[in-house]
Amino acid sequence: MFLKRACIWLGPTIIFLIAAELGARSFYKTASPILMTDPVLNHVWIPNQLRVVSEFETRGVPRFTRKINTHGFIMGRELPYRKDERVYRVAYLGDSFTEGTCPEEGSVPGIVERSLRVSGFDTVEVLNAGTDSYAPTLYYLLLKNKVLAYHPDLVVVNVDMTDVFDDSLYSATLKSDESGDP
Repeated sequence: MFLKRACIWLGPTIIFLIAAELGARSFYKTASPILMTDPVLNHVWIPNQLRVVSEFETRGVPRFTRKINTHGFIMGRELPYRKDERVYRVAYLGDSFTEGTCPEEGSVPGIVERSLRVSGFDTVEVLNAGTDSYAPTLYYLLLKNKVLAYHPDLVVVNVDMTDVFDDSLYSATLKSDESGDP
């Protein structure tokens, strides 16, 4: 009896929440001229782009310029694939939280790099591989297909609650190889 009542109340609530999420996404998401589709990673930053970002002004964030480097990362500078052996390289993977809805120096990777340099670690390099709406499956594919080529000494993966929903969307179209690897 309890289970039947729970299903009667819980079912419509879950359906409502899913509908609200999809409605909000369709209302707030707009096509970004700085992202493009990708057959492996779903979507990636278009390399060599410079864009004035103003969509966060209503939330109190002044407009800023976003630079996408030649390798498709949100960075004003280029990192070579091969690094000097004295350099300690940190790669940050994540969604828009990692990407930063702010100027590069205010993003989590930017703050970490600046803080480490101020603390005397002047040979640290931080790679910002954050991408809007990424989730664990895409973090794995990004790491495997792109980030490991930079030989990071440390990989930090920022996971948040939106990743659960995003990953469920990506898993619907996920193709795996014969060993089950995405």
